Amino acid sequence: MALREQYSDKITGGWISVIETESSYLEQHYSFGADGKMTGKVFFKSRKNMVNGESVFADWEILADEDVAGTWDLRYVSSLQKNVLYMNVDSEYAFNNPIEFVSVDSSVLEITSPFFLNEIIKMQRVAD
Repeated sequence: MALREQYSDKITGGWISVIETESSYLEQHYSFGADGKMTGKVFFKSRKNMVNGESVFADWEILADEDVAGTWDLRYVSSLQKNVLYMNVDSEYAFNNPIEFVSVDSSVLEITSPFFLNEIIKMQRVAD
């Protein structure tokens, strides 16, 4: 059985990941359709720590605020020896590298972040 066929019913639907620190905020929403189509929203902002004897943050700078749409597929890539989630979308900011598919269950999808190489993110299921 192909990898996509094996996990399609678990991946299909909406997912969200929010990663927040004092100096950055990344929110990713993706919705994977059973027909192989996907949509999403990516919002990323950061701020610099300005130090003048004390720690003071500058205003937030929005680095990405983008709606994405395209197709998705799930395959084993023998050259990488990894299961890969392909998100074929036009994006100015991300999706340039293979996204490793780690696992999925009814509430959590684990993949490598489309933004930060080799960082595993846990996306939470959301209602579409």
